[in-house]
Amino acid sequence: MSEFGFQALPRLETIRTYATEPDWNMTSYIMEQHQKNDSGNSLIVSQMLDTFRLPRDFESLVYLSMVLQAEGIRYGVEHWRRHPARVSGTLYWQLNDCWPVASWSSLDYYGRWKALHYVARRFYAPLLLSIEDAPPCQSIFVSSDLDEKWQGKVRWALTTLDGKMLASGEEAAHVEPSGVVAVEKLDFSQFLDDDTRRDLVFVAELWPEDLHAADGPLAMQTAFFVPTKHLSLVDPQIDARAALKDGLLVIDLSARSLARLVECSLDGVAAVFSDNYFDLPAQKVISITVPLPQGWDLATAQAALKVRSIYDTYSH
Repeated sequence: MSEFGFQALPRLETIRTYATEPDWNMTSYIMEQHQKNDSGNSLIVSQMLDTFRLPRDFESLVYLSMVLQAEGIRYGVEHWRRHPARVSGTLYWQLNDCWPVASWSSLDYYGRWKALHYVARRFYAPLLLSIEDAPPCQSIFVSSDLDEKWQGKVRWALTTLDGKMLASGEEAAHVEPSGVVAVEKLDFSQFLDDDTRRDLVFVAELWPEDLHAADGPLAMQTAFFVPTKHLSLVDPQIDARAALKDGLLVIDLSARSLARLVECSLDGVAAVFSDNYFDLPAQKVISITVPLPQGWDLATAQAALKVRSIYDTYSH
């Protein structure tokens, strides 16, 4: 399956190179000139509103366009990797750009990583944990591109957005070389009604067989029972604690309530983090790293660190 894709804007730092703030509008002359698909900008906006709330400003729109692209390609690749007898490989369109522009790329013209490039490292990992979400059912799969059999465990939990546990479980996962296994199919009908479905998150984690030897899960996935725009999100109050270790800035992130599609950045530099654009469930800690820019100290990095999530993109 090749040359499938979805467009997103480049990062705002790249947009600044061709559009001044008065032109920061999807229908401005400059923005439409930097879009070679006649219906491209309208497709980005219309499909964005199928999933997310109306963005409150242009900066939020840029971020939402990137996570929309990443989520769309992730959804497709995970599906195809669950069915290798039908699709034995995928190649998304496209990697990079020949000029600064809205496009299907995961790297923009200046090499800045869009959300898709981070998410591609997860959905193309040799060992993939994925969820086939068909509310009220959630099905857990493990897909392997490894040359040897893999054995481990899947832990899952159904919680409220603020972390209250409603149901949980653990299942063994045994995957043959280049194989796929359906670990479990769960039906959560008893927990769902028109109100509760907006306040629930399903979380699955992939763990090695020896849990005590692991620093944390090998992979984590989330699924929901309504579109993101209908989730009863509240301010997640993300706590980002930074420290220095061996030339790396180590950032421990936690939240009081679910933080959807967390983006970390360092003002003034095109930093590449060990991971980015991920869900941060309540009462969990996710640690990421980024090389400390030359000449910076911890205080400089802490002042430049910016963290946001879906909750920050719309008016309250």
